[in-house]
Amino acid sequence: MKIAIYSRESKFTGKYIWNKSGVQDILVNPVYVKANNNVIGYLNDLGMTVVGTPDSKRGILTYNKKRGKTTYRDIGEWVA
Repeated sequence: MKIAIYSRESKFTGKYIWNKSGVQDILVNPVYVKANNNVIGYLNDLGMTVVGTPDSKRGILTYNKKRGKTTYRDIGEWVA
């Protein structure tokens, strides 16, 4: 809630514009989910290479998502 108030008061939009698409980008980002075995299994099912041990406390960083600045790689090439 504090972020929303700050955004309105300072007219800050940052990288994301606060609309449906911007909020969706945030919600589907694996960084914002607590990593557990279900999440790891889901990412594996998508074809992503997953390393590390989930602890149900921290999110998941993804690497190798883009080729250049704008072209996304196939999800099978991503590393989490």
